[in-house]
Formats: sequence, structure tokens, C-alpha cells
Amino acid sequence: MRVIVSSTRPHPRPTPPASAAAGAGPVTIRPAQIGDLSSSAHLHLDALPVGLFPQLGYRFLRRWHHSFLDHPYAVAFVAVDADRNVLGFLLGTLDHRTHLSHMVRDRQTMASLAVHGIIALVARPQLAARFLRTRALPWCNAAKELFLGCPRDVRTTTSPPRPPADPVAVLAAVAVDPARRGRGIGAELTAGFEAAATQFGTPTAELATHVDTADSASSTSHGFYERLGWTPTRTYLDRDGRRMQVYRRSLGVAAQDGTELT
Repeated sequence: MRVIVSSTRPHPRPTPPASAAAGAGPVTIRPAQIGDLSSSAHLHLDALPVGLFPQLGYRFLRRWHHSFLDHPYAVAFVAVDADRNVLGFLLGTLDHRTHLSHMVRDRQTMASLAVHGIIALVARPQLAARFLRTRALPWCNAAKELFLGCPRDVRTTTSPPRPPADPVAVLAAVAVDPARRGRGIGAELTAGFEAAATQFGTPTAELATHVDTADSASSTSHGFYERLGWTPTRTYLDRDGRRMQVYRRSLGVAAQDGTELT
């Protein structure tokens, strides 16, 4: 498997050493392009259907994947074979807090996501009802702050401001074609994300994955992350009542010459 981690982001990306997928033809890990989005969105629906965004459908997912191409603190990778078929994808942020701040100021992206989301909800009344019950208020507050320029209420306090927290890279989504699993593609995609976050200078990476002891796929994904060196830290219930497991991984610090210090 050939791994290429390069893009036009604010910081240079490393190029991890080449590797080979076991028992298969050549597979390349590279930054995603607009032409990959249709395949990655369909793969997301097929291989990673859990959560609100997949339930909003293909068009919304495609626009969400596109947002990772447009913003400087995000990365999107795909795994492709010699015929350029997308076998897997990964979406992540290199500094999650800064990425969100940058994204909400991009009115074009936010408006596009909102339009696609509203269209999807109108076509799915049951999902719309759940959305109104669990997410409408915080999302409306965020939209008010963004489009009307109305800051959220800030309580007066005499306490000194807290120092800013260290940046955290977040692995938002990773999936591999079920027919191509077991070849190391998911591990190479994750390694590419870790290398990009390390080169960016982020000290820690984090992800959250669904916990379902009755689901063998869920158990497999947890073992996958632990084998790659990710450590389970805490669990929580999301807005839909699903139990989520948070994983963290300490990253090396990239030196000025591109080598990795630990």
C-alpha cells in the first residue's frame, strides 16, 4: 500500500513510508478530491450508517465530506486501488476547536449544510421530530450567533480567564469497504491522520465510537483502535441516547526538519 499525505493546508504534511496491503494489489492513501466525494459518501452510508448525518442521506453526507476539503484545519483521505476505486475514507480535524470556529464563520458552507439538512428533514418526518426534540435549540442558538451576529449570553464573573486548552485532533469518521477489510486499509488511513496531526503540531488525537456489546462490528472496531495504540478514556450518552466510547492517543511532536520527536 502506498501512502501519500500531502495537500495545500497551512502546515506541510509528512509522507509516511510506503507499505503494502497484505494479499492484494496496490492501494494508495492520498488526500481526497472532489471527484472522490460521491464514492466516499455512498461508502459512508453503506459501511458507517450510525448517527444523525448518515440518516440525513447521501446529499447531505456528500456536502459534509466536501467541507473537510475546504477548510484548513481539516483533512480528508481516501484509499484507492489501481483503478481509482475508493476502498475507504477518513475525515478528521487537526485542531478541532479552531476548525469549528473557522467553519462557522464560513457562511457559504454553513448555509449549504443547513439547506441540505432541512431538505433531508422535510423528507423524513420521524427524523425531523427527533431532531426538533434533541438538537433544535442548540443548533438554532448557533445559527443565531452566526447569521445575526448575536453572541451567546456571557455571565459576569470575577474569576480570571482560563488558559486555552491544548489543541486536540479529532478523527471524525473512518470506514472501509466491507469487502476489502482485513487488508490493513483502515490502519493505514488512521496512520495517515496521525502523521498529519503530528506534523501539524497537535499533541493529542481523540475519537468517539458507538458502544454496543451485542453488535460484533462494534466490538471489532473497539479492538481495532486499541491495537493501533488508542486508549479508552470515558463513555457518555449522545443526544440519541447511544452509549459512546471516547479514545485518545498521544502524538509525537514534529521537529522543524520533519522528523518526529517523542
